[in-house]
Amino acid sequence: MTISQAILNLDFANTNGLVDPRIAFSRAAVATFVGQNGLLQTAFAGVPRVPFDPVSGSCLGLMIEEQRINEALYCRDASNAAWTKTNITAAKDQTGIDGSATSASSLLATATNGTCTQAITSSSNTRTFSVYVKRLVGTGIVYMTLDNSTFTDVTSQITGAGPNGYARISVSQAALTNPTIGFKLAVNADKIAVDYVQEEVGAFATSAVLTTAATFTRVAETSTMLLSAVPGWNANAGTIVLKGIAPPTSAVAGVAFQIDDGTENNRLTIRRNASGVAYATVVSGSVTIADMSLGAWAAGTLASVALSWKAGAFNAVLNGGTVSNVATGAVPLSLATARLGANSAAVSWDGQVYRVVLFPQAATAADIQSLTL
Repeated sequence: MTISQAILNLDFANTNGLVDPRIAFSRAAVATFVGQNGLLQTAFAGVPRVPFDPVSGSCLGLMIEEQRINEALYCRDASNAAWTKTNITAAKDQTGIDGSATSASSLLATATNGTCTQAITSSSNTRTFSVYVKRLVGTGIVYMTLDNSTFTDVTSQITGAGPNGYARISVSQAALTNPTIGFKLAVNADKIAVDYVQEEVGAFATSAVLTTAATFTRVAETSTMLLSAVPGWNANAGTIVLKGIAPPTSAVAGVAFQIDDGTENNRLTIRRNASGVAYATVVSGSVTIADMSLGAWAAGTLASVALSWKAGAFNAVLNGGTVSNVATGAVPLSLATARLGANSAAVSWDGQVYRVVLFPQAATAADIQSLTL
């Protein structure tokens, strides 16, 4: 089997942000992503996002995220009264991560351990506080906090590696009620720029969400394709090769790719569990035929997973490793829809789908290994 035999090749990383028109994409709100120029861009509602690495400039593939709410108000304007300043002067006078003049804020310490904080009313949950930061003056310690009590030293993370000097930094905290997010500058006269401050419920930071006087919800995304639009599609036998970038933490389960009948009762799934392990799952007539553990898929890393199927023969592999096999069971019924970055129950991937290749026949164990190298 060679790649030329594929009946579908969705190569998101090499299409300059273009998405196959057969893909039905949905997101009922605007959302941000890093563009090819390394600056933050805004995608209109219903427009898919294909982000780029801000340092290398390489394309990262199709982004699919769950719903998140930015609970931090005036996320670009620390001079607003929503922010409490103690021994800090704040001004909205900086060029932002999007390249716009006077769109971001500066924080200038007027004494040692100056703080800029915002109190948020919200129930107990795991939370993540993230922000784009760059240093303007000084070399002193910069802290971030989620509770106005524990301050995390993030100085070493302010690398300025992006095209306009910003680095995105995040801190997380579990079981936190009514967070108070903010910054502390240890040294008088030190100065930093901050942009797109975000506080959200979750164990990791998602893409930046713009707020002013109210919170804002970025709704979940869906991306599907009817396989009837793919010439040569064979529901009874085939091979999927999925290349993708895992979510930024290993503590969250997600579905990278699925083919199903519109439910979870008949499906072929490539996923990662909450321990960061890749799985290939086959369910036929509500019976789990195979749930093959394939090995560790590290947080934020690019990996390739392949799954082949035909009656009585299901094979799967991660990154050319040992092939897992289940040699019994029926093929799932009425497979008709491919889902990128989620399943039919809306369990999101929260990472990137880099490439999807579909073959109309079940690959052998040797072939399936070579397809993921």
